[in-house]
Amino acid sequence: MDRLACKGVQNSARSDSIQSTAEQMPAGKKNTGTVRERDYAMDNIRFILIFLVVFAHLLELFSGKYKSAMDLYIVIYSFHMPCFLFITGWFARFRLKKLLRSLVLPYLVFQTLYLLFDYFVLENQENGFSLQYTTPYWLLWYLLAVIFYYLLLPVLKTQSKKKAAAVIVLLAALSIAAGFVSSIGRWLSLSRAIVFFPFFMSGYYLSNTFDTMRIRTIFRKYKARLIIFSAAVMAACECFFLKTGIHRSAFFGSFPYESSGTNAGVRLLIGICAVCAILLLLLIVPNRKLGLLTFIGQNTMAVYLLHGFIQRLLLKNQVMQFSLQADIELALLLTCLILLALGNKYVGHLFRKIF
Repeated sequence: MDRLACKGVQNSARSDSIQSTAEQMPAGKKNTGTVRERDYAMDNIRFILIFLVVFAHLLELFSGKYKSAMDLYIVIYSFHMPCFLFITGWFARFRLKKLLRSLVLPYLVFQTLYLLFDYFVLENQENGFSLQYTTPYWLLWYLLAVIFYYLLLPVLKTQSKKKAAAVIVLLAALSIAAGFVSSIGRWLSLSRAIVFFPFFMSGYYLSNTFDTMRIRTIFRKYKARLIIFSAAVMAACECFFLKTGIHRSAFFGSFPYESSGTNAGVRLLIGICAVCAILLLLLIVPNRKLGLLTFIGQNTMAVYLLHGFIQRLLLKNQVMQFSLQADIELALLLTCLILLALGNKYVGHLFRKIF
């Protein structure tokens, strides 16, 4: 599911993986500390990703009764959060005050609200009620993981391309190795934080260490070939995931291999699939305003944090009880309504003012 997480979140710590900043990098230029034009491609990508986040969460209402719906769920989960985190890393800048206000404060506030909501509204009272902040409630893992990422930026920051590449390789190795350790999991969101860390840092290094002008030039020169190659590899990966019946928990990054019934090879394949998806989005999404879609992409924080309340209520009341086609259509309709209700300028302005 910062400012993704997909200011791509934002250009500063306030640009959490789920929201965007007004100071973004113009096509093909490095960060120089000056005011930068908005990169509408990133806003458009964020819209696509937040749409997939909400839609995938609504697919959970089907309770696994439709295989085709669960297949679609797996396809979405194979890439949408790594993409969000890549874009979050692209715009990440370490600023302690904004980090506290735009990530730590929302985490504390919404962890409290979701725990109260779960106990008193959803009436999940079997284990009693307690306010705790070490195990994030459901979708809030994303905020906690990104808090850790931002805190590590001063340590991992480098202008050496070799060092940056070495860090990415090391983090990828740790991501795969984490699956062998059963002692890490949802506590402090450690498992997911480790598993998805390479995507965040890849975005950060590509934006700050590597020559973005040169990268964009290569993209333009070999665009058709890169699109075909990425699409083919991604399609092959998805076919493998679906045909082998890999359990959806393998894509969460929060379970060891023994619990999810998978292995290091599958996690590596999931990573490759996500990389191809990132490349495809960067290649095919236009860098221009697309009306309402672009605007919603600029206000994804509110959508991300608030839609969980709606999803949980719908889940409690078992809304999806029709045919496969009717349930899919209802899920799509509800996704659009949620994006319109929570991604509009009024809610977006309120969130930016508070956080």
